[in-house]
Amino acid sequence: MMNPATQQLDLTLFGRVFDVVNQGLILLDDQQRIVLWNAWVAQHTGIKSSDVARRTLSETFEQPLPKALQSAINTAITHGLPTVLANTLHKSPLPLYDPQNIDHQGKRIQQSIHITPVRDANEHRYCLIQISDVGISLNREQILRSQASDLRQQISWRKQQIEREVKVREKTELRITAIIDSAPDAMIIADTDGIITLINRQSERMLGYLRQELIGRSIECLVPVRFRDNHPALRESYTQSPEARLMDAGRVVSVMRKDGSEFSAEIGLSPIETDDGMLFVSSLRDITDRHHIEMALREAEEHLRIIFESASIGMALISPEGRLLQVNSALCHILGYTTADMMRLNFQGVTYPDDLEQEIPLLNALTAGRCSHYQLEKRYLHKNGHIVWVLFSQSKITSNDGKTSYFIGEFQDITTRKQAEEDLRIAYEAMAETEKMTALGGLVAGVAHEINTPIGVNLASASHLQADTQKVSARYAEGELSGDELEDYFATAAQAAKLMVVNSQRAADLIQSFKQVAVDQAGGERRPFDLRGYIDEILLSLQPRYKYLPVRIAVDCPADITVDGFPGALSQILVNLILNALTHGFDGDRGGNIAIRANLATDDMVEITVADDGKGISADIQRRIFDPFFTTRRGQGGSGLGLSIAFNLAQRLGGNLRICSKAEHQQGAAFILRFPRVSTI
Repeated sequence: MMNPATQQLDLTLFGRVFDVVNQGLILLDDQQRIVLWNAWVAQHTGIKSSDVARRTLSETFEQPLPKALQSAINTAITHGLPTVLANTLHKSPLPLYDPQNIDHQGKRIQQSIHITPVRDANEHRYCLIQISDVGISLNREQILRSQASDLRQQISWRKQQIEREVKVREKTELRITAIIDSAPDAMIIADTDGIITLINRQSERMLGYLRQELIGRSIECLVPVRFRDNHPALRESYTQSPEARLMDAGRVVSVMRKDGSEFSAEIGLSPIETDDGMLFVSSLRDITDRHHIEMALREAEEHLRIIFESASIGMALISPEGRLLQVNSALCHILGYTTADMMRLNFQGVTYPDDLEQEIPLLNALTAGRCSHYQLEKRYLHKNGHIVWVLFSQSKITSNDGKTSYFIGEFQDITTRKQAEEDLRIAYEAMAETEKMTALGGLVAGVAHEINTPIGVNLASASHLQADTQKVSARYAEGELSGDELEDYFATAAQAAKLMVVNSQRAADLIQSFKQVAVDQAGGERRPFDLRGYIDEILLSLQPRYKYLPVRIAVDCPADITVDGFPGALSQILVNLILNALTHGFDGDRGGNIAIRANLATDDMVEITVADDGKGISADIQRRIFDPFFTTRRGQGGSGLGLSIAFNLAQRLGGNLRICSKAEHQQGAAFILRFPRVSTI
């Protein structure tokens, strides 16, 4: 026996519910003849339900069914097993078309078909075919109108059969219950007083109620308490002017479960006229997860907006055309513009003109996907006209189709740093020049000291010769000069002349070496020179610095290496390396050796090694050895520029200077200089 509430629903109601379901429904008996053919199928085939009664699908469509579909129907009826014909393998098994193009000349709609076995109260076997359109969604309002039209036809066709046999009503109730139970959304049917007359299984799962617990109760039991008092008025207002409200329209309500918990649901409403009065079909879809995702997305967007606006560095969103889409306060402060001003500019308009060209290749590479981001130092024009130095970084955001949506730019003001670097560069160059002059002064002092010795010998020899000449001249004038005295005078004169020639030549060599080295260091001109001879000249000019030290300097260099380059730079590098070894490697009375080895590492590269067997350099100091102003003799005359200057000069020669590790040179210290034999500068 049916309960009293259920008895209100006659077959007319079930027929209408059958037709308002937004999917195709076909019910076949055990002979595979059509028992039910809802409005959705009629719309998509152009065949009325009255034209298909007791016909097979093959007879209706006038063509054999696809093997997969026929096999699934046989399996459902014979073995009671369901089958799903997924769209991925069976895109359009049935000749169904867009209702707007039902002349069968267009393209079939893409379908997903569920074949489900169904039995009535007498265990008669049926097969329910559920068809879903997985292509472009149809306009729901048009569907409802079409369903309403077909609904009237179904009522006329079904009315006589329902009136003849009450038992058929019970069977139909079971069928319709099975149909709405298979719907993916929760479905609740209520009358104009808000009394629930039917729910499906999805409603039981979603709400936590059993079917018999809800049928006969007011719909307000599903409304949260805080909204419950106002709901009857809203419901009555709707029943006065009922209209279909599609679920996809975005209407969201709060629903209360049996346990008192709440969830957000999207709702669709469909009024249905029956002989027993107006009924309302409510479809509910739980969107709690979607709602949480949307809230999290909004929170994330707000969080990103706050980060963007409060960032200490300038930030901007830039269109692919270079137009500024969004800027933060920090960027406005850096460039002196208001936000409104910035929105009227593009990045080319505020970039210093000379810096545009260097960025274009980087921007092209980023746009083409050859890099994920780029960074460079560039100049921008402040609103007041002065230049602002910025460390600019840019990356891109792409859409799902791989196209550039916009760029994200980061702007860090480095104007103060650049000014400090310029001041440091000027100071460094001034100190480097002072260091060079100090080195030249040392050479002058040493050479002057060395020249004093041969000049002193020459002076003594000349004075002695002058005195002897005066004596011989006086003896000769008196006529008392003997032959022996004359011979002694000649011998003395010859010896004095020899001493003066030797010492004069030595002084001339010292002066020439100093002159060549000093001119090269001061002038910096390019010229060809013999490498071995030039190294010897450098050592000769340095001889006063190590002459009295227990240090031996040896040179190993082929005599046929000619260098076309800048001897002054090479001289300053070697002088700094040798003086560094003398000062730090052999401090105190420590003696040892310095070896200078030069050769061609390749046909076009010269390699010079300056190595000593002194006390060596620790690993900590090696890491900072070329840093400007780094010295271990602070307060003892060390400026910390010698090796830094040598390192920079090596790079200016187109080469490099490095210190050997302990593994390469275990005792003492060694430096390797490499530079082109023919300068590329």
